[in-house]
Amino acid sequence: KLSAEQGDAVVWLSVIAKTSMSVDGDAPAQIKAALAGQDKESRSEAIGTIVDASGLIVTSLSAMDKGSMVDGKTVNTPMGPIKLKSVSEIKEVKVIMPDGTEIPADLVMKDADLGLGFIKIRKDSKEAQGVTFKAVNLADSAKGGLLDDCIGLGRLDENLNREASVITTEISGITTKPRTFYRVMTDTTGCPMFLSTGKLLGISVIRQSS
Repeated sequence: KLSAEQGDAVVWLSVIAKTSMSVDGDAPAQIKAALAGQDKESRSEAIGTIVDASGLIVTSLSAMDKGSMVDGKTVNTPMGPIKLKSVSEIKEVKVIMPDGTEIPADLVMKDADLGLGFIKIRKDSKEAQGVTFKAVNLADSAKGGLLDDCIGLGRLDENLNREASVITTEISGITTKPRTFYRVMTDTTGCPMFLSTGKLLGISVIRQSS
């Protein structure tokens, strides 16, 4: 029932981004040169969830902004620890709808604390004309408890025709400070997670330390 009613709110995002690496602070010249040589432009795909019928999509920031995965991390080198700085410039975003239609969109906000990126579909584009956007209702949500059953909605990749997918899991841990995060096992990020009652639990993201 969840998949039939909410599945079309889960979409693929095609992202072209240029990522630049540097050192936050002082470091030997050879390390700076090696990091600068890793600057590159690449295309990737990420899952997103439509959360408003106006075409607002939320996704896992780490899935579309690879730089956010390493920005601020401290790594050990033969010359001592260094703190990395990484910046990604999002060049292009396209939303791949369930029927295969590709609609241009823009990254409108990043929330590094929550690990979320917010995408807005260009509704004035010719590709968006006549398209209805099915959205997950964020207000229809509830809190979860340890070992509560969960249902995650997703979407298979291009090799499997981007069909809707479903995964069942459970809450194995709860973090309450500085804000609430539920630990669940899922097969991808950027997807909506529901309780077995059908109430929305949240959006899946990656949490990691620096």
